[in-house]
Amino acid sequence: MKLERLIIVVLALFLGACSSNNSTFYVSPSGDDNNPGTKSKPFASLNRAKEAVLEQVKDGAEKKEIKVFFREGTYYFQQATVFSEPEFSNGNNSIIFSAYRDEKPVFNAGIKLEGWSRVESDIPYLPENAAGKIWYVSIPENTEPARFLFNDEGPLVNAVSKGLHTAEDENTFKNINTPPTNEQLSFFVFPKEQFRDWENLQDIEAVVRPYEGWIMNILPIKSLDFNNNVAQTTIPGTYRVSRLKGFWYEKQYNLWVQNAIDFLDEPGEWVINTSEGRIYYWPKENEPGNVYYPLLKEIVRVEGDQSADRIIRNIEFRGITFLGGNRDTWVDGDVGIQHDWAFYDKSDALLRFVDTENCVVDECSFINSGGGGIRFDFFSQNNKVVNSYFNKLGGTSVLFVGYGPGGEDVNRNNLVINNEIHDIGQSYWHSPAIFIWQSGGNRIAHNLIYNTPYTGIVISGPRPQFLNPRMKGLRELTGTVNHANIGNYDVDRPDWYRFEPYADIWDDMIEKYLFASDNVVEYNELHDIDLTIDDGNGIYFSGTGLGNVARRNYLHNNTAVFLHGVIRADDQAKDVTITENIIYKFTNEGIKIKHPCVVTNNYIINWQWSQWWHGLNYPKQYFINVSPVGPDIKGSVIENNICYQSEGETEPFFGVSIYYPLAHLTSYSDLTVDNNLYFDAGGDPDNVKKLEEMRANGMDLNTVVADPLFEGFDDADFRLKSNSPAFELGIKQIEIEKMGLLKNGKYQLK
Repeated sequence: MKLERLIIVVLALFLGACSSNNSTFYVSPSGDDNNPGTKSKPFASLNRAKEAVLEQVKDGAEKKEIKVFFREGTYYFQQATVFSEPEFSNGNNSIIFSAYRDEKPVFNAGIKLEGWSRVESDIPYLPENAAGKIWYVSIPENTEPARFLFNDEGPLVNAVSKGLHTAEDENTFKNINTPPTNEQLSFFVFPKEQFRDWENLQDIEAVVRPYEGWIMNILPIKSLDFNNNVAQTTIPGTYRVSRLKGFWYEKQYNLWVQNAIDFLDEPGEWVINTSEGRIYYWPKENEPGNVYYPLLKEIVRVEGDQSADRIIRNIEFRGITFLGGNRDTWVDGDVGIQHDWAFYDKSDALLRFVDTENCVVDECSFINSGGGGIRFDFFSQNNKVVNSYFNKLGGTSVLFVGYGPGGEDVNRNNLVINNEIHDIGQSYWHSPAIFIWQSGGNRIAHNLIYNTPYTGIVISGPRPQFLNPRMKGLRELTGTVNHANIGNYDVDRPDWYRFEPYADIWDDMIEKYLFASDNVVEYNELHDIDLTIDDGNGIYFSGTGLGNVARRNYLHNNTAVFLHGVIRADDQAKDVTITENIIYKFTNEGIKIKHPCVVTNNYIINWQWSQWWHGLNYPKQYFINVSPVGPDIKGSVIENNICYQSEGETEPFFGVSIYYPLAHLTSYSDLTVDNNLYFDAGGDPDNVKKLEEMRANGMDLNTVVADPLFEGFDDADFRLKSNSPAFELGIKQIEIEKMGLLKNGKYQLK
């Protein structure tokens, strides 16, 4: 008996030791956090699995690969799971949180609303067509007010008014030679007939497009003055809240009222009334079904601390669906990056990484959420977002945000490859699909992007005027600048708050603070871009460092009236190489540059008319447009491009536009424009005249006007016949079959 007892004790110790060194754990919605985390007895939560992983890596001595498998089902999160412990910064370990085999685990930031009742009495101000169709439920206790609801099919619509115009007040919004103050940005003049003294004013929001066409804001209303028809907002707009600038915008709506019972007039809409503690909903079916209320904006945060030498490394998420985050609301103290398209140092995405390296998101989905998908902040190196899916998000799908001017250049060398992104920016229409800000050396490749309200891919950094201390206090960009670490940029010249006065100090003083350099955007496919707001682009560069490249991308069927340019190197985007791209069926401009750039071997095909709602056609632009900003554009090369119009009227193939007071060409010899191939099947006389003008100025002297002879044109594969005149000019065949999502279906991680 003593021997038997000894064997039992030894066996128990052995099994305990094996358990303590376990490198594989399992989690299931039907599990229990008191379980050991085995396949037969799984944990119930990510948080418990994290604790188990910590036990394995806390000594830090031995290199370990630890896998946590999630079984099929939905995991509900009451609070975000945060990976911030020092043990996760040990680069020896590899920690993988993965779906088990082909199962589909779902991380849900919401809870299901229970206890719906049909409204039996009248609701004041409810539209007549909604009477008898509205249900209500109590707001869950101890929760933040939801600005986003969703069901099993996707997002629900927060009730919103028809489109309105802000009323204009010439004295209030007169042009002045300094930026407006936050006080001047925090009110608008409203059309009295559409506003009333709402009993739950704290819930009512103004959705506005403030003055410039490239931004929208959601501004909570603070107070309403019906004597003067003035609404005060709790936070300032990005620009003054008045009619959109420009004659082509004059009939565009720039104001909507959101979340008022007055506008609950269609099935699928809802409002929240915190004064009553209720949510009202008009279901598309007879009953509400499963409706979910977000508790969180982010589900998981992986957060190191570079200042303490704790970069978190080698954490992977595979095959997991993230959904159901609340919409972000802007508050005092927020710091915007370019044009407030996204925010600096803010938890507004379902999955967030801060100060991380070699982390991976693979085959994950980010859907049905009021905010963004993934973001990587500050130190971010060799991180990867691959083979993933983004759909029905309120904000940006993939966001990299480095430090502002005066900080370190440490957000670099990341990969965004083989992801499908569509129907995003549903809360904030200005959200790019992929946004790279103050981040360099990244590769963005083989992504499929479509049905976006604004721009597809943005590579940007700060515009120079935001380095000026006179701009302090504005939300956009100024809070990203570390003035103690940069030189004196107190430029005092006419229009100092615009970018033109900084042109002569750009190279010597400003360029070193621009970290969005050496990015490569290649083999992506983008179509149906910029469907909702103006001045958007397929691929956009702005305020960048040097050495960025856009090559071998296929951008087609981008014909929305709102589109500015398909590929655009905008203000302070120098040394951009735009090569071997195919642009097919587009409005406005094909390629636009404003500084010295290289534009070679692109196929730009079939411009389309776009007509504004007031009946005017958008003014003709160019297939390739040079629009200088600053002293000159010397060094630009526009060669070996095919510009082809197969039928109908067209815009000129190449031209120079000068919009800015300090912009000029010292001479047309500053540009190298030659060896292009132009063909306009319709023989538009404007195109002939423009080519003659260019040649008179020493450009396009060897350019050929001839049919490029596309063999596969009807099938939109743009193969050139062997006798194409393009080859004699040195134009290369572009291999369209390599563009878009990878044909084998997956980017293989090494």
